[in-house]
Amino acid sequence: MAAEDTGSRETPEGAQYNQVVFAGLLAVGLIIMQDFFLLDEPDPAAWVSVASFAVAIPLLATMAIANRSLENLPEGAVPWYMTAIAVLGVLGAYVGTIAAFWHVRWWAGALFGTSSLVGLAASGMLWVRTWSGDPAGRPVDPDDVGTPN
Repeated sequence: MAAEDTGSRETPEGAQYNQVVFAGLLAVGLIIMQDFFLLDEPDPAAWVSVASFAVAIPLLATMAIANRSLENLPEGAVPWYMTAIAVLGVLGAYVGTIAAFWHVRWWAGALFGTSSLVGLAASGMLWVRTWSGDPAGRPVDPDDVGTPN
């Protein structure tokens, strides 16, 4: 059975970037989990962090291992389920990290969550400009994103 093409393409540069992201989030999760394994009475934030990383760590490891194979797929088609695994792994890592900061101080979790959203918005805008084909970074009509120039 052939993999379903979602239109997603993996380039060598994208694969290298993804590898760094997956491995980095995996390392962060493992480092944070070391301290939580030693807690006698975890609070709710610690439980959320542990549960989130219990989901994220295996998914991120799967993506770190599968990343090279995704680069070599015919036509670069990435199956939808691999995209779902990547998204769930990254979201689990972010929720786990926010909860870990929240466990230390609630305001630290709020700051991390807010700054993560700002970074996500900035990288999303950069992604749109990069794939729009407009290197000058001029505003892009959303209907024209992804169409040949």
